[in-house]
Amino acid sequence: MDDGSPFSVNRYFLQASVPHAIDPLKSVFTVLGYGLDNYDFPGNGDFAAVDPWENIHAMRLSVPVQWRINRQ
Repeated sequence: MDDGSPFSVNRYFLQASVPHAIDPLKSVFTVLGYGLDNYDFPGNGDFAAVDPWENIHAMRLSVPVQWRINRQ
């Protein structure tokens, strides 16, 4: 890449969330996400010859908690 060889990347990310109300002021969310990074190293430069990666898949899971001070 230091030799000025071109490259391209396309990135996609999807996320879904499901809320769980504990009480009127507290909620817990289950969040699941999936990401895809698609790299392309065209040409015949040093980095393209190695072909280090093409598709990188990532899964994410989180459980955020939300506390409200009051109903307003």
